[in-house]
Amino acid sequence: MNFNFRINDDYLAADTINKVARDRFSSYENAHDLRKLAQYAEETQSSTYGKLIGLEYPCEVILKPENLSDILNNLEKIKKSSEFSTIRDQVSRYIDFLVDQWKRNGEMATDTVRELTGLPMNDEYTVFVTHPNLCNGIYLGDKKIAWGHAEDWPNYSTVYLTHEALHDTIGWDDPDHSIIQLIADNELRVRMNGGEYPPLLGHPGLVPMMEKMLPAWNDNLKSPDFEKFRERAAELVK
Repeated sequence: MNFNFRINDDYLAADTINKVARDRFSSYENAHDLRKLAQYAEETQSSTYGKLIGLEYPCEVILKPENLSDILNNLEKIKKSSEFSTIRDQVSRYIDFLVDQWKRNGEMATDTVRELTGLPMNDEYTVFVTHPNLCNGIYLGDKKIAWGHAEDWPNYSTVYLTHEALHDTIGWDDPDHSIIQLIADNELRVRMNGGEYPPLLGHPGLVPMMEKMLPAWNDNLKSPDFEKFRERAAELVK
């Protein structure tokens, strides 16, 4: 499992403006700079600004650019602004941080997932990095991930980049997502940082399903047999 981190300027601008307008901050460090870019866009490109904040998922800029040509054509002025340059510099430094963290943790994270699942986890993923002080984390399909978040606790990015990669290999539905959270959000996190679970970390709506899976999961930890675990977990959550 490996990650190639990059910046897509169109996506960075769109995600930043959209998330600031929705108050989707992961922390308020650099909030002044982030809000300055959104304000600049609103004042100079009001129509484009309105379309950007109306996007349910800013990642459409990457996934469906042909449907958003009116927005993309008008992002050029925003991308040339000093306000955007400030944000881009911050994201470039964030990429250096992500690269360093993955160099330290990547082998351990990959080996842990292989041990627990038997999956090869040999794929490479392109990660479109957005601002670390805004909330972002989604698997886009086709070995592509969008990511940006403050480090809420040590090795946070390692855990959640692994989480997103597991959507590629395990799946998307609620039982699959619950399994991914047991693997990454909980077991990998605890192996890296110490502590214990439960309480379970993950999307609140999936915690009851994860709790039902725990007996099968604990057996899998003792003697890994991932397919058997998935079968038992499916029975437990019926």
